Parts: sequence; C-alpha cells; structure tokens
Amino acid sequence: MENQDFYNLSLGIAAGYATKLALGKALSVPRRSITKKYMLKASQFNSLYAKPAMDAFEKSGLKEQGVSFLHMDENNMQEVLKKAFVKKNNKKTKKINDYNPIKRYFLKRRAKRFNKDMRHIAEGHNAAHVMKTSSILLNTEKLSIAAFHEMGHALNRNKPFRQFLVKSQAHLLKYFPPIILAFGLAKNKKDKSEVSNNVFDKTTNFIKNNAGILTSLCFVPTMTEEAIASINAFKIAKGVLNKPALKKLCKYNAFCWSTYLTSAVFAGLTTAGAIYVRDKIVHSKKV
Repeated sequence: MENQDFYNLSLGIAAGYATKLALGKALSVPRRSITKKYMLKASQFNSLYAKPAMDAFEKSGLKEQGVSFLHMDENNMQEVLKKAFVKKNNKKTKKINDYNPIKRYFLKRRAKRFNKDMRHIAEGHNAAHVMKTSSILLNTEKLSIAAFHEMGHALNRNKPFRQFLVKSQAHLLKYFPPIILAFGLAKNKKDKSEVSNNVFDKTTNFIKNNAGILTSLCFVPTMTEEAIASINAFKIAKGVLNKPALKKLCKYNAFCWSTYLTSAVFAGLTTAGAIYVRDKIVHSKKV
C-alpha cells in the first residue's frame, strides 16, 4: 500500500508540474500574439511621439539626475548593452563555463532569456529602464511612444517606497511562486474532518488551499510599480502632447499594464490547475 501511495504521489507531482507547463504555454500563445499586434499598431504612431518624447526628457530634469536615453537597434545592440549594463567595479567576472554544471545550466537559461528580451527592445517590441545605470533602452525609430512610460519608471525612482517595490518584486517573482507550487504539489489535501496539528501544518495547508491566489498576489508590487510609472508618464507627457496624442498614450500604457494583470491571473490559474491535477491522481485510489 505504501509503495502504491508513493507511486501515485510521484505520478501526481510529475503530472501536476507538466500541467503547469502546458497551461502556461497554451495561455501565452494568444497573449503573445495580441501583444505583438498591438505593438505593431502602436509603432505606426512613432512619428507622433519621437520629438515630443525628447522634449519631455529635456524638461523632466531626468538628464540632470543622471538618467541616460539610449537608442538601441539591431545594429548597435551590443554597444548599447555594454553601456547600460556596465559593471561599476573592477572585479573579474567568471565565465559561465567556470561554474558547476547545475549553476551553468541556470546561468545559460537566464542569459538566453536576457538576450531574447533585449532583442525584443532592439526590434521595437518593448522598452526598458535599467535601474543600476539609470539607462532607458528604446528603439526610438519604432516605438517612441514607450519612452514616456520608461521615463515614468526613472522619475523619483530613489524614493523609499519605489525602492521597496523594485526590490520586493524581483524577490517575490523569483522565489515565491516556485515555493508555493512546491508546497502545493508535495502536500496532501486534508479532509474537512482532519485537524491541523501545528503551526507548520496549518501554514502549509493554507498555502496549498490558496496557492493560485497567493501566486497571483506575488505580482502586486510589479503591477503597483507599473501603475506608478504610467501615472508619471501622464504627468511628463501632459505638457508636450496634444489631447488626441495624450489619449493614445494613456490607452497604450493601460494595455501594457493589462499584460501584467493577465500574467498574474495566468500564473495563479496554472498553479491552481497543477495542484488540482496532482490531487486527482494522488487521491484517486484512496479508500
């Protein structure tokens, strides 16, 4: 009986994790398609925002605060990245091949994801503000409308609350969703008649029962920071854009914020779906 339970548990965890991956892929395809189409539509208004964006940057005082505006395309991508991500110390950095196999695997995955994100910016599908070097990365020839939002990220970024949001979102999204999923897949579901014995049991039971919601809540600091950046973008653009252009900018920023909302919802759904499938398999032969 114990062997059978262990078999069901292993199968359930594997199936649950596979479900999360499959759901994530299935949900990301239509969202990616919609986002790409919207960005192509936004790029049609590039000439409307190119000069006003530079005027707004000069008037905002960001230049005096050390913020740099870097145009990045496919031709100058490597040179711009060296400026934006330059190391401020003289310590020798180890190459990926110098690490152990496990760390090397994760470093290569992270490098691949980073290169993909940077290429999206160079192609005019996205933009970014690099906090460490106060650099705004943007293809000004294709997506100048995004400049206002990135300036919104840079504006008042050193305030304590903004610093808290920036630092907490990185840790929350990196560590907590995998931990929540691990507890959800490893722990058996309790019946209503079963009573939790200790604080750890009660805590893990709460995490399992609310895994989807807790995973979505990990995105709250990110969504808050993005909302603040969009509000700042409106304030920066108000003095340099006419009403129709300002309205389009607000719609663009609202759409971009909605992508973070859907990410939060999808992350919660995939986690909840993974745990549901796991429980169906593990508890299927319980008497």
